Amino acid sequence: KADIKEKLEKDNKDKAKAEMENAAIDAVIANTKLEVPEGMIDLEIDDMVENINQRLQYQGMNIETYLKMLGKTESQLREEFKPDAKKNVETRLILNQIVEDEKLKADEDYINGELTKMAEQYKRDLEELKKNENLVEYLDKASKNEQAVKFLIDNAKLTK
Repeated sequence: KADIKEKLEKDNKDKAKAEMENAAIDAVIANTKLEVPEGMIDLEIDDMVENINQRLQYQGMNIETYLKMLGKTESQLREEFKPDAKKNVETRLILNQIVEDEKLKADEDYINGELTKMAEQYKRDLEELKKNENLVEYLDKASKNEQAVKFLIDNAKLTK
């Protein structure tokens, strides 16, 4: 019971944190005049479609079969993805600007901690993972984005 209670409390805490982060980002997006090029949105949609395709392939299906099951065309699916894709691009642009403006640096402890978790989880050599430039760059960006979101929340003016 204690384990279940602890897991539920952690899940609730994580959910509340995510909701606060999303609210802060949504508020900044709503109060920022961003001109997002259609090309960036299209590239984000491409990534979203590819992500779904990869997950489907992992399950032994492909996007064409999936679309037939839904009774949709790829164009319709892409159109449905457009609002989320636009928000993803806006969020990325805003967080990148905060990282730049605030001169945020990656947290080396965070990066090393994540690499250590991955090494343990996937039974890989830690030093080998540290040499993976793409992985380290991804974690560097994740660390900076996390700090940018924290900056937004710390500087948010909460109203009721």
